[in-house]
Amino acid sequence: MPGHTAGPLEELLGLGPQEFSAEAEIERARQQQEAIATCMSEQGFAYWPAIPGPDQVVLMEGPVAGEREFAELYGFGMTIPLDSRAGGVSIAADNPPEMDAYLDSLSPSARAAYDDALYGGTESCAFPPSAASSWSEREWAL
Repeated sequence: MPGHTAGPLEELLGLGPQEFSAEAEIERARQQQEAIATCMSEQGFAYWPAIPGPDQVVLMEGPVAGEREFAELYGFGMTIPLDSRAGGVSIAADNPPEMDAYLDSLSPSARAAYDDALYGGTESCAFPPSAASSWSEREWAL
């Protein structure tokens, strides 16, 4: 949005007018997936990054967080609706076949350990400590 200056809440939450492009979203997803793969390898597990192709990135029309129209419709963006009325990006990347085969090969206890390493909370590979600490710092700042 030309001429818009982010306010304190937008800066704190990382919101505000954004330009979306399929290329930028694919690159962001690639970096995130490669970081997860590195983390999972350090935990002793295999992980094949699920990187979306251009046909798997949908740029949605509509107001985005940080715009007045968005705030009037949805509030200030603490919870953002996942429907076609809001603007933003929708990404759907399928697991590579190697990933599915690997997951199917794990015993129930190994799969539980894998899931814990990947999704186990604020210090897992999908939620690294840096993200958790930055959220807690933001939470205290509020």
